[in-house]
Amino acid sequence: MKRIKGYVYAPDADPGLLATAVPGAIVSKTDRSPPWIVVDHSIESAIIARWPGKLYCVVVLDAEGIEQASACAKYTRAVAVQVFDEVPASRLFGDHGEAVSAVISFAAHLELPTARLLADLRHPLADQAYSRAWRRWLSGTGVGSAREEYDFSGTLAAGSGPSQSPINCGLTLTYRAVWDRAAALLGPAAFVEDDEGERSLAPVWASAAAALLDAAIALGAPSIVTEEDAVILTAAWRSVVDQTTS
Repeated sequence: MKRIKGYVYAPDADPGLLATAVPGAIVSKTDRSPPWIVVDHSIESAIIARWPGKLYCVVVLDAEGIEQASACAKYTRAVAVQVFDEVPASRLFGDHGEAVSAVISFAAHLELPTARLLADLRHPLADQAYSRAWRRWLSGTGVGSAREEYDFSGTLAAGSGPSQSPINCGLTLTYRAVWDRAAALLGPAAFVEDDEGERSLAPVWASAAAALLDAAIALGAPSIVTEEDAVILTAAWRSVVDQTTS
């Protein structure tokens, strides 16, 4: 039987069984019940809920009798793996993952004045530039197609391939970081509810999140962004970073 190789991500806040993982270590559960060790078959398909964390290359040693999600699932549930390397977690976001990591980290430490500044400085044409980047990516990767009139502003994931965004889970984590930070600072006041009780970020935080998503896609996937659109998408980011680091 072919050995399954893949990746396991361990968030710093709760590394679980991989808290002391080192290359060569065998990590195993003491029982065969969930939660299992989830081994993603590729970096692109990894679904990450919390950041930061560590990323390990592993080989599955034991998944015998464990119910798998489906025959075509992009991950394997296991009860034992062997770690053979730790790789930079920024690789989760592609070749320019360090830049995306910087945006996510910035989002996780936002203060209200900075959020307001991002919202104020976001370029008025950013939504169109963001949509153009998405359309180029979908058209160029074979995971979908998009007509010129499609509006992808605010989109975090789309398509049907191994990756569902130009920077994999980077957009989702950026938005999640803003959401969590807003909640930590302002509690319920950071959100608005619609008639059906669905919560969304209040306008200032929503605009700040959009500005950071702009930066993440422009810096993380420069090949799908024209020079003109890169200026538009990073306008707020560069202005705010310059102000906060000067």
